[in-house]
Amino acid sequence: MKRSYWTLIGVLLFGVCALSFILSLVGVNLTMLKFLDTLETPTSVIIRLTGMFAGIIIMYLSKADLSND
Repeated sequence: MKRSYWTLIGVLLFGVCALSFILSLVGVNLTMLKFLDTLETPTSVIIRLTGMFAGIIIMYLSKADLSND
């Protein structure tokens, strides 16, 4: 896949997880992540934070020049 696609995937993953995390703090939940509400609260928060960090890592790796020149 091209680098721009990976960047888009990283941005979307980070954005959705960050939005879900912020909204869960005020008691609102995204419909597409409704399955996280059935889990216990610490597990749900850990999954959301992991998604945010994964999105940042994907964005970084898609933009980094990893060649050994």
